[in-house]
Amino acid sequence: MPLYQWTGHTSGGQTQSGSLQAASKEAVLAALRGRNIQVATITERTATSQGGGIGRMFVALVLIGGAILMAMIAKGTRIHCTRTDAAYDCTMQTTMAGFRVLYAEDIQGARSATDERRTTSGYDTKSRSRTSSESHRVVIAGDKTTLASEWMAYPMASADWAVGTLNENFTKRTATSFETWQVEVPPAAVALVLALVGLLLFLSGARRAINPFRQE
Repeated sequence: MPLYQWTGHTSGGQTQSGSLQAASKEAVLAALRGRNIQVATITERTATSQGGGIGRMFVALVLIGGAILMAMIAKGTRIHCTRTDAAYDCTMQTTMAGFRVLYAEDIQGARSATDERRTTSGYDTKSRSRTSSESHRVVIAGDKTTLASEWMAYPMASADWAVGTLNENFTKRTATSFETWQVEVPPAAVALVLALVGLLLFLSGARRAINPFRQE
């Protein structure tokens, strides 16, 4: 049965509004006249498909799941260090989605770390001008060798934060073991976009599923 939205005035001049389910507009008019309400407007509201709302919620959950996956991928480099007598032995793992290690490297006697910044030059054919981009990587100095994080082309400058965490622990030498991460900006940005779109789509679908009436 259709749902009708109405506005009107009482015999005392007060404005009222509401909704009624009825077979027709005439039935709504008759019901409101019985309540001494002079009808000003009647608008039919038809039910939308609840399946459309559920479908939106399903797509939203897929997007949110993708956001979680991309957030896990963004933690691209895991650096775990264990204290030895003189310094720390560290393992640097390039990790896909937080659960699959693509490769791992070890270094012994780690005492310091630096944020190495590299500038890559290029040429933009459209603007006919030279371009440059800066990338960051964590470099750990060991007894005889160095160990550097390598994975994506444009890691976030969180290398500063990772290096700060490493050097703080290297200096204090109080923790038996510790770990830090170098976050990658491209998957982190994708995760943020997917999460926002998914959340908005989920709220829209939930609203449609709970209140399946729209005004015509």
